[in-house]
Amino acid sequence: MPADAVTSSGSGPRPDVSPAYARLQAHRGAGRDHLPVARIEQQVREHTEGRTLGRIGEPHVNVLQLSLALRELTTSR
Repeated sequence: MPADAVTSSGSGPRPDVSPAYARLQAHRGAGRDHLPVARIEQQVREHTEGRTLGRIGEPHVNVLQLSLALRELTTSR
């Protein structure tokens, strides 16, 4: 279980999450948005940003950009 899955608060904006947590949420998003899980996982990979300067911080998924990309997929059908 990703640490941010159990330690995050639901009360504030979340600019990013770990790739593991985003993948954990892929099945829920697939059901909600009527998209294949593989398509959501692909979008998670595409919106995963690496470490700053190659070694500072941890890889993370920009939730805002991912949400906008998923919205584009669901409205363009």
